Amino acid sequence: MTNPDLLRGQQLFALRKLVLDAFTEPSGSKVSGAAMKAVLRAIDDHGAKCWASITTIATETCQGEKTVRRAVKALESMGLVTVTPNAGQTSILEINWKAIPTPVTTTEVTPETTPVMQSTTPVTMTGGAGHAAHNPGHDDRQSDKKRKVTEKKRKSLVADRDEECYRVASWMFGLILQVAPKEQQPNLNQWANTIRLMRDRDRHTIAEIKQVFQWANADDFWRVNIRSPDKLRKQFANLHARMTNPSNGKPRTANVGAGVNYDPQKELSWR
Repeated sequence: MTNPDLLRGQQLFALRKLVLDAFTEPSGSKVSGAAMKAVLRAIDDHGAKCWASITTIATETCQGEKTVRRAVKALESMGLVTVTPNAGQTSILEINWKAIPTPVTTTEVTPETTPVMQSTTPVTMTGGAGHAAHNPGHDDRQSDKKRKVTEKKRKSLVADRDEECYRVASWMFGLILQVAPKEQQPNLNQWANTIRLMRDRDRHTIAEIKQVFQWANADDFWRVNIRSPDKLRKQFANLHARMTNPSNGKPRTANVGAGVNYDPQKELSWR
């Protein structure tokens, strides 16, 4: 999939700056973020539609075929790659550029952009070469420059925090696809904004948001009713109370399989 809103240089820049965390499959097998990113870049190398086989991608990324299969499956569950079966032939792999966050930058130049040359005010030289006359506006320009640097750092921090919310949104959608495989691709930017509101306005930590959602996703009733951050936000207090409500002296757990329970005290599968 090609996002018409992104130029090719912007796509490459977004792909280069993309940060992926390790993904844990329902079976417990893990695939590293580095492996997924290598596979994602290899898919991109083959053009808008990648017809390369698993063997070809494994050779190009210097990884095992089993690792590549896990990486493709993880990328598909996160909504970053679309896999289209092709009868009797290799499946078609396409990158979903709309699901990849665009980094905020004001300094890097891409092949499709041209740097803007700004004119500078000439400095009047007096008292011999190398001595600049006092310019009343010099101090103001220095102050403006410092303010711009500070504002740039602030925006960078905000972008990093928003990117964290975006990764949580992608992770949530991956778990939802395990419950509802035909769930439509959501607007992950809107999901990330809701998660940001839960964090900044509702004062829930990211760890709490992930913990409560994973508990709900493992519960037989709530897993089909909580399929978006909006619904999670509305039911958050109720779900948190149910998750932490003692039952026979033990925290309540949700069944996720024969003889297997989700324990909210254990480490989450996604970080």
